[in-house]
Amino acid sequence: MAEVMDEFSKKYIPGPIDGSYMKIFREYPVQFSETELAGAYASELRGLWNLEGAIMGGPFVCKAMLDQPRNRVIYLHGFLFAPGKDKRNYLRQIESIIGSLEVL
Repeated sequence: MAEVMDEFSKKYIPGPIDGSYMKIFREYPVQFSETELAGAYASELRGLWNLEGAIMGGPFVCKAMLDQPRNRVIYLHGFLFAPGKDKRNYLRQIESIIGSLEVL
């Protein structure tokens, strides 16, 4: 799942400098767990992200949910950039937004 997240962020989350992009900070261990989201099986990654080619970073949470009736996997990425601030409450808000997913 980490590779999928890196590919997604390289394609869709460019950095402020041409050629820079978001990726998982591999020097810090990524935490993986199995969970449930919207009543379906999901996996979760938690860790730190940084920009390749620039100096930015912060925590992230990513969930991948199996939507079996529609034969697809839904990825939800939440990442935080708040230099010099306590990040706990911001991260809780991201977790709450991801957890409120309803598949219609």
